[in-house]
Amino acid sequence: ILLTRGLRTLRAVAFPLFLLLFMIPLPFQAYKKFTFQLQLLASRLAETLLDWLGYSVLREGNILELVGQRLQVAQACSGLRSLSTILFFSVVYVYFLESRTWVRLLLVALSIPIAILANSGRIVISAIMGRHDPRWIEGAAHATTGWVLAGLVILILVAIHAGINRFSLDRASSPQGR
Repeated sequence: ILLTRGLRTLRAVAFPLFLLLFMIPLPFQAYKKFTFQLQLLASRLAETLLDWLGYSVLREGNILELVGQRLQVAQACSGLRSLSTILFFSVVYVYFLESRTWVRLLLVALSIPIAILANSGRIVISAIMGRHDPRWIEGAAHATTGWVLAGLVILILVAIHAGINRFSLDRASSPQGR
C-alpha cells in the first residue's frame, strides 16, 4: 500500500489493517496455554462467587463439585473466544467513539477483566440453574447465557465510557477545573 498508493492511503487504512490481526489464530501452544490458564481462573472465580452466594462448592483444577452436581469448565468455556470478541469490540468502539488516548487505553484494558468476570458469571449461572435443570449446563440455554453476558459486558463498557465522559464534563465545567 505504501509503495503503490503512498503514506496518505496507508494512514487511511492503518486501522482496518490492524484489525486484521484479530483474524490470525494464536499458535497452538499459546492457545493451549492461554485456554488452560483462563479455565483455571474462571474456575477459581466461579468457586469464589458460588461460595459468596452460599453454595457448597469444592474445586479441583477446572472441576467444580457442588452438592449432587459435577461441573467441568471445558476448554470451550475458558472464555478465550468471548474475551477476543469483547477485546475486538472494545478496540473498534474506542476507535470510532473516543479521541482521548488514555480513555481508549483504559476502556480496552478494562474489557479484559470484565470479560473474564462475565465468563465466570456464566459458569455460576450454569451451576445454579443446572441444579434445577441439567439442560442449562450445555446446549441452547448455555449458549444463550453466553450471548446475554456478552451483551452485558458491552453495556458495561458503554456505561463506563459514559461515566468517564460525564466525570470529565463535570470537572471541566466546575470552577476548579478552569
